[in-house]
Amino acid sequence: GCGGSNPPGDANLENTQCNGTFARLNVPECLSLRSQEKISCTPRVTESLGWQGVRSEHTTVRKRRTTKPVKMNRWHDWTSYFFLTTNLIKEVRAMIKRMLSGLICVGVIVAGSIYCDAAVHKKGGTSAGNFLKLGVGARAIGMGEAFTAVATDANAIYWNPAGLANLDRRQINAMHNTWLVDTYYDHLSFATPFKNGAMCAGLTYLGGEDIDKYIIENNSPKPDGSFNAYDLALIGGYGWKLSDKLLVGVSGKLIQSNIDSYNANGVAVDLGVLSQTPVENLTVGGTIQNIGSKIKFNKDGDSLPLMIKAGAAYTMLDNNLTTALDITKARDNDVKFNIGGEYLVAKSFAVRAGYSSKIDEGAGITAGIGYKHPVVTVDYAYVPWGDLEKDTHRVSLLFNLY
Repeated sequence: GCGGSNPPGDANLENTQCNGTFARLNVPECLSLRSQEKISCTPRVTESLGWQGVRSEHTTVRKRRTTKPVKMNRWHDWTSYFFLTTNLIKEVRAMIKRMLSGLICVGVIVAGSIYCDAAVHKKGGTSAGNFLKLGVGARAIGMGEAFTAVATDANAIYWNPAGLANLDRRQINAMHNTWLVDTYYDHLSFATPFKNGAMCAGLTYLGGEDIDKYIIENNSPKPDGSFNAYDLALIGGYGWKLSDKLLVGVSGKLIQSNIDSYNANGVAVDLGVLSQTPVENLTVGGTIQNIGSKIKFNKDGDSLPLMIKAGAAYTMLDNNLTTALDITKARDNDVKFNIGGEYLVAKSFAVRAGYSSKIDEGAGITAGIGYKHPVVTVDYAYVPWGDLEKDTHRVSLLFNLY
């Protein structure tokens, strides 16, 4: 039979005989010798703990098994990548929440300090950029501007940026307002939702007809052509849905005022929060508006009209009736309040009314109507100004883009 003591791996196999020696079974010379000597040598392959052996009656040939590379499970790779990405997103969201909470706290502190300063050095009506006090959207104006806790569409970019987080489709919002003394006030914005919030960008513009210009010569005015004046604000904001019941938002403004050949620029930030309360159908909200730099036509400049607002809204009658209340404190004015309501007829036609103590002239009454279609909502608001003998009219269009 096959036998011997030569170790496996001996290179001198060409002259090795099968009887009494080890031989690799795949060596042709060994196979030839076995055939000549008629030795019965039936191999049997066994495996044990990393060794592979070939055994006969008297001998065993062994060689180390080559370790095969472990094939990576592609599904396992993708799963690991998914969980890693998910954890990273969670960490980023948590960081954003902390940043927003800190930003809101800083805003409250800044607003409080500015408010205290304004209380000591109160100068009624001396803020610059007062066009920032003018609301946007005929729906809100018809409800007496009580909209801090109601804003849930593209108009939220002005009233409360936190309300943007309620958007579930893209929207385009446009408004035109015939204002006082042959001026007009326009607004245009675009909003688009994301997974956990929504973004909005827009502009507001206050302008009017050219104004006659005069120069003084020999103590008497003489015509010297005309000039134009306008106010412009570019706005961008984002609303986050921190939970099903808590929304926060922030917006920034680039402001420009122009009178003839003189320009003044400034920047401002709005902060907002909106929350569902434990009381069913009751929503509360708050904003700090126009935290920013001074508008400077001269060396000193004037501060922006900082405003702090708190509001509440309650819906009833199967959500067909909405009532709202806002309280506002501006840095250059006393505390004002706004109250308003909206009633839906057949879910598509709205009737609105409100009261605003911000309107110094007239009774402060506002009114409006609206028609809601799945694609476009049309709103109209009417505000009388009493002794000024000038009534203002606002028309706005809100387009839903599917």
